[in-house]
Formats: sequence, C-alpha cells, structure tokens
Amino acid sequence: VADKIILEPAAKGYRRLPSPVQTGVGNFFSNLRLPLVIVNQFLQGQFGNAFSSAGRLVINTTIGIGGLVDVAEKVGLDEKEEDFGQTLATWGVGDGPYIVLPIFGPSNFRDTAGMLLTISTDPVNIYLADQGEGDLLMLKTAGTTVDQRAKIIDEVNALRENSVDYYAAVRSSYNQNREAAIANRDDDQLTPVPVISVEFE
Repeated sequence: VADKIILEPAAKGYRRLPSPVQTGVGNFFSNLRLPLVIVNQFLQGQFGNAFSSAGRLVINTTIGIGGLVDVAEKVGLDEKEEDFGQTLATWGVGDGPYIVLPIFGPSNFRDTAGMLLTISTDPVNIYLADQGEGDLLMLKTAGTTVDQRAKIIDEVNALRENSVDYYAAVRSSYNQNREAAIANRDDDQLTPVPVISVEFE
C-alpha cells in the first residue's frame, strides 16, 4: 500500500527529471554507501575489492565532485555492492524464514539483522545524528529510497502484471537475487524485487 500510494508515484516523478540529474543523484547516494561496502568487503576477506572500493570513494568524492560523477568507473574501478547480510551469510549464518517487513519489503531474519547493523553503523548517519541534522538524515533516506525504486519500476510492474501469484514471485525473485549477491554472481538476468532498501543507512 505504501509503495503504490507514496513510493511508486514519487519514483515516477523522479524519472521525469533529466537523465544526467538522475545519474548524478544515483552516483551521489552510491558514494555515500561506499564506507560500509568497504567494511563488508574487508569482513568477507575481499581485500582486493575493498581497496578498489576505497579508490572509488577517494576519486569520486574528490574529482567526481562529492560522488555526483562516477569518474572511478572510467578508470576501471567498477562498483561492487556488499552489505552486512552478505557478510553474515559468508560467515555461515543461515538466512532463516522469509519475511516481508512493513515498509521495507522482502527480507529474511539474516538480512534483517544485517539491515539493523547498517542502520546502527553507517558513518554518515552517525555524523548527521551527532550534529542534530535529523532533516538531512530523512532527506538522505528518502532520496536513496526513491532513487532505488525508480530503477526498478518497469520490472516490478511486469512482475505484478504477469505473475499468477505475486507474493510467490517476489519471494522467489528476492531469494534468487540474494543468492547471486552472496555468491558474487552476475545477477543482471534476475528480476529486481520491489524492496524498499531504506538507508538509515
């Protein structure tokens, strides 16, 4: 209900912005996530990826104007996503039951724990909270959420329209995507799921 009434309309409005603006906003929020990506890469023993991500962070924050321009990709430092849910899986923690969290969407017990770790350890969040910048924290969360939702509008709509059992289709898609992410497989062929990855983060 929240997705249909609030998030999807906001994402559709966001997609009407010029493409360079959308790209810049997406790059900016991706850059803000990099510190925790680097931490998780180290925790998973992906030291090469961690140093590559650290290079991305430095280059995009400086030359890339605070992350608005993805200069690092142009020099061969591609973006790689890692989160605490993937780290816990690498450490042997089972996924547990599939659950759908209010507002946040599809998840499981392990990934929910990972999300809570993200919320409590994100350095940008900690800084904004320490400075009493609650408005900026909410803006960051809302901006990230709308940007991520805008990227999967077409896929989610196709899933809604073509699935006999939408719930089962979302569950299957979520599980496949997470398995691919944990195994660091190319998941370009998988269907994005309608998950609201809120980044209190």
